[in-house]
Amino acid sequence: MRTLKLLFTILIAFGFTYNAAAQNGELFKIDVAYIIKDETACNSLKIIDQRPDKEDIGYVSRGYKGRFSLVTGQSIEDYLPAVYDEMRVGEKDGDQLLLVLYDLQIKDRVGDDESGIFYVSGDFFRGNGDNYHYVASLDSLYEVRSETDVTDRLLSGSQVQIQLLLAEYGSMQAVDSKVYTLAAASAKRKTDKQAYPIYTTANFKKGIYYTVDQFLNNAPVDTPFVKKTYIRDNGLKTNYLHYLNEKGKTGKQIDEATFFAAFDGTDWWVPNINYCTIMRYQNGEFYATKFFNQRYAGTYSSAASDVGLSLGLLGALVATSIDMSDARRVKKEWSLYSGKFDPITKEFKPVDRFTHK
Repeated sequence: MRTLKLLFTILIAFGFTYNAAAQNGELFKIDVAYIIKDETACNSLKIIDQRPDKEDIGYVSRGYKGRFSLVTGQSIEDYLPAVYDEMRVGEKDGDQLLLVLYDLQIKDRVGDDESGIFYVSGDFFRGNGDNYHYVASLDSLYEVRSETDVTDRLLSGSQVQIQLLLAEYGSMQAVDSKVYTLAAASAKRKTDKQAYPIYTTANFKKGIYYTVDQFLNNAPVDTPFVKKTYIRDNGLKTNYLHYLNEKGKTGKQIDEATFFAAFDGTDWWVPNINYCTIMRYQNGEFYATKFFNQRYAGTYSSAASDVGLSLGLLGALVATSIDMSDARRVKKEWSLYSGKFDPITKEFKPVDRFTHK
């Protein structure tokens, strides 16, 4: 009886602990292990947080306990500058590093193979007061392959990666002498897109955009087409585009390697290897599910290796989706990601793992 009472007490205590954790989230704390010694590095960090969701920075999965939001305990605009201050040693009277942060996500057990991802997107500037110079943009997805300890490896690796990125961009010099106010820096991405009609028009034109430049200029070829949906043996639906013949009937299938996108007046379609997938326009960005190669290029940083992390830098090292002219079937090293179109590089870049769940 005493054992049962003890067990009951433990379960009640666990229940209260679990409920508190579920309500408050799991604390993400960066243990500073990287010291910035570069004398040319910026001496402080300022964050302009433009993330759509500022409540957390992602989530972790704790088995039967469930999924917990990752929180920093204070705003990102206060937390990351405090981390940078701890990293930076020496005199602190020089330039300030400005980060206009658009996204920061740590996601545990995502995708059909339950990998872990760390995604960050932002623009870096350096300067002081209300005068800053553009340094570089960051839009990268890092991935921890699915293993039994993926959660802990993801958390420790994300801590390291944040420090490495702050150190790297904090030591970079401006690309030119153009001056940005804080307001102009905050609006740089939106301002840059004003050069492309597809981002400024209120009406997308119907037709087939055979090239990426036709897409950027909202100038398709007025070619009638129709979408046809087929069901595979595994039950999955697959979409294809077909030309319409002279009689207005479904004609020849459009080769996915011959066009960039198509718009039927309601939906956008883009090729994805040997079929077509929906492209979404959301919050001023174009997104589509695309295959990306999992064979990561380049080498991993020694700091990341020290914590036993296998991080693949998809956003910068493998920034392009599969070459449609050289692809007719899915290969085992490819995986599905949610990709965001970049008008500067004219490519889709992975921002999240895709899951059928």
